[in-house]
Amino acid sequence: MRYLAFGAILLALASSPAEATNAGPLRGPRCGQPGSQCEILAQNISSPRSLSRVLADGSFFVGSAGSPFDDLFGEAVTGTDVDSSTIFRYTTRGGLQPWVTRRPSQLITVFDPTFGGLVPFQAGINGVEVVGGDLVYSLAYNRGTTNYVERMRSFTVETGITFAEVRRIAGGVADPQGPETVIANLGRAEIEKNNPDGVVFPVDNLTHRAGDPEYESNPFGLLPQGDKLLVADAAGNDLYRIHGNGRLDLVTVFTRFVSASQPVPTNLAEGPDGKIYATLFRCVNLFAPGALGAVVEIRPNGNIRAVSFHSLPIAATFGPDGFLYVLEYASLFNPATGRVLRTTPRSYDDFDGRPVSDGTVVVDELNFPIDLEFDREGRLLVLEAADLDPFKTSGRILRFHLR
Repeated sequence: MRYLAFGAILLALASSPAEATNAGPLRGPRCGQPGSQCEILAQNISSPRSLSRVLADGSFFVGSAGSPFDDLFGEAVTGTDVDSSTIFRYTTRGGLQPWVTRRPSQLITVFDPTFGGLVPFQAGINGVEVVGGDLVYSLAYNRGTTNYVERMRSFTVETGITFAEVRRIAGGVADPQGPETVIANLGRAEIEKNNPDGVVFPVDNLTHRAGDPEYESNPFGLLPQGDKLLVADAAGNDLYRIHGNGRLDLVTVFTRFVSASQPVPTNLAEGPDGKIYATLFRCVNLFAPGALGAVVEIRPNGNIRAVSFHSLPIAATFGPDGFLYVLEYASLFNPATGRVLRTTPRSYDDFDGRPVSDGTVVVDELNFPIDLEFDREGRLLVLEAADLDPFKTSGRILRFHLR
């Protein structure tokens, strides 16, 4: 980064894209089978996180946070940090191949109040995007401590152990060994701006007291805009603009508008009219039914407005038909419940969610999908994690021929 109010949308069809004929959704499990209208382009990807836009020659890049096996066993053998975050390059002739390798990664045990316990999470590369001939990517990881309690703190940056960065590889589209620089440190900004989202620890734990600020940063979605770059911070719950000279501007803080639970902005998209949109994952939707997450429009003054409601929306993009396509991660965190919905943005006056998602389901039964993009021929690419266990190398890239 979805579900209702289609009657109202139909009233505006005179000024909206023409709705395509829908003979029922395509289904993820049928990919690769005869007559499925879907191919498996690649599989066995560790901790997939993102797709770049598709280039004119059909190539694109895939962000991966790496393999916990490489990190854990490599460190055990060598006694030093072993990094496995990877940017893959897909080409129509060569398929999926490692392109940028051995970038920072780490298996982290974090306390997740949603699950009520400790859960494993593979930290590393998140977003990846093409800017001119350069590659840019976002990542977050911990370093500098072997203390288990400290590692449990995930992306908390007040001790200086977390790196939450956006990096640029000059000429990286053609040369993965191009000069690499850190163009923004969102972890440092989280401290300097004094925890902009205002989120605090709700209860006492091993390292904090209730009410202590949660200094967290996990830069995720990227959106190039000329010589500038927008980056959504999924843990910081805010949006930054990175200028060509490295200046970092805080564009908006999503908790100013969505305060009932952490919004968790994951993905950014630009509409045909130049408007900017973000997907708000809304972790509260993990165990609460309905479409509580949202796609929001980000106004030039930093205000936001919901334009489509969905269940755990993790990514969104506009198709060649002008419609908004929204990727739902899952329903109540169940496997094989991810979906792609086609809808038209509309203006809501609240962020309260709806009983069902906006739009029409065009792809169903996806297994924890992460990102989506259209290629130059109008085919839909979906990056699927396929499993919640970071130790399983089960990620796939699927290509759908939508009806």
